[in-house]
Amino acid sequence: MKRKSSAYFGLLPETEIAPNIQEQVQEQVKFNDLLNKSINELNLSKRPYNVLAALKITTLEELVQYSAKELLSFRPFGVKCLEEVEAALALYNLTLQK
Repeated sequence: MKRKSSAYFGLLPETEIAPNIQEQVQEQVKFNDLLNKSINELNLSKRPYNVLAALKITTLEELVQYSAKELLSFRPFGVKCLEEVEAALALYNLTLQK
């Protein structure tokens, strides 16, 4: 029995599919590695770092789940701390929740 080509089913040939999937997987792994980084990597000053540590926010993934409004509700996290955190996240092309 003759095997039907993948073009028959409207799919790309295997040689074109594999690299694309591999690139997507590599990008996802890089993104996951980035999110798993410690907040220590942000090189924050003491006040924002200590507030985040007190909230038990230890990774970038945990941090980006907060909005600016939520962070500002924690004492003594103020506008300057928020600006510092947002600037540090921007270096990694990350933002807080909207």
